[in-house]
Amino acid sequence: MNKFGTINCSNISIYKNHNFQSEVVSEVLWGEPFTITESNISWSKIKLLFDQYEGWIPTPNIVYINKESANILDQNQIPVHSFSLHHKITNIDPTKDIHIHLPLGAMIHESSRKQPSLQRIILHMIGVSYKWGGRCSYGIDCSGFTQLLYKFLRIRLPRDAKDQAKVGMTVPFGEHKFGDLAFFGKDEQNITHVGFIESEQMLVHASGVVQKELLTEQGIFNNQGTQTHHLLLIKRIK
Repeated sequence: MNKFGTINCSNISIYKNHNFQSEVVSEVLWGEPFTITESNISWSKIKLLFDQYEGWIPTPNIVYINKESANILDQNQIPVHSFSLHHKITNIDPTKDIHIHLPLGAMIHESSRKQPSLQRIILHMIGVSYKWGGRCSYGIDCSGFTQLLYKFLRIRLPRDAKDQAKVGMTVPFGEHKFGDLAFFGKDEQNITHVGFIESEQMLVHASGVVQKELLTEQGIFNNQGTQTHHLLLIKRIK
């Protein structure tokens, strides 16, 4: 089976297995196409074209499209950059005047829309709650946040922190700059967290909520002066 689809709602969780008790591993956002590799009346296994992430979503939330439409959606859309954009649905039923609220990060076809700076996107995202598997302003995890920011630069990062750490070139601490990614964990074989470097001493990351905290050569320190994460490496994405 090699069918193609997108979703009929603003966002939906991707599950590791085909049941709601399974672990949530990521999510599909409005406007993102995927291939369907397995399917029954209740559940379908999909692979996102954006980052090749696989998992299961409920079949009733799928809108079936052809390969050409999937490629157009994948290549010719931009991410929504404001909260709850009131957007007319056109790929479900063009004869009906249906609207949907979209989160920051969902994909729409508006080539003339001016894209904001990453600083403005970060400002929008500050305070968004942490959500395991989240990739948008309705809740986001650490690697979902860095992936989202790079989406606005038209750069496709892998979904998970350990895979994002394999991209780009390593930068020594002290030579880092805005836009570099900092990775954290026990060791480089056990990367558990990633954040976006905003300045020499400031990191933006999703931890509890999306927030800014102090970055040092040792790691992240919270507002109480307690170290919360051990710095492993910094990568620059070209």
